[in-house]
Amino acid sequence: MKKRVLRICTILALGFAATHTNASAQETPGIEGAWISNVTVHDCQTGAFIRTVRSLALFIHDGSFTEAGATVTGLVNARSSSVGVWRHAQGKTYNSTFQFVGLTPAGAFATMIQVARTLELDGDHWTAQDFLKISDINGNLLGTACSTALATRAP
Repeated sequence: MKKRVLRICTILALGFAATHTNASAQETPGIEGAWISNVTVHDCQTGAFIRTVRSLALFIHDGSFTEAGATVTGLVNARSSSVGVWRHAQGKTYNSTFQFVGLTPAGAFATMIQVARTLELDGDHWTAQDFLKISDINGNLLGTACSTALATRAP
């Protein structure tokens, strides 16, 4: 009888712990999931506008990152989707690094863009500051740019 009561108590305790953990995870989803962002790219030194990009970004639970984006206004350049990684830095701050390929109008490889992003999460929104390095097909640095991003969690 004592063993049976002990088993029931153990099962109930484990069930309560699992429910409590699941509820906590639902209350604070963190950065994981899909986000719709608006990115404004500008010259780091002068602040001169280069383009705006609208993107759909996905922060995956294992630390992977992927993004699809397209130019909305400004200099139009086709690009590939982005791939990279993200990590939680501290508090509501996250860091992400990712890269994508800039394409010629004919769809050929033109540049490789590497992005270092620091973002601040605020519930279902985040803001970010980015630093971009643009390299040619041989890996030679062609230039840099900066960008700011505002995102909302996708429905």
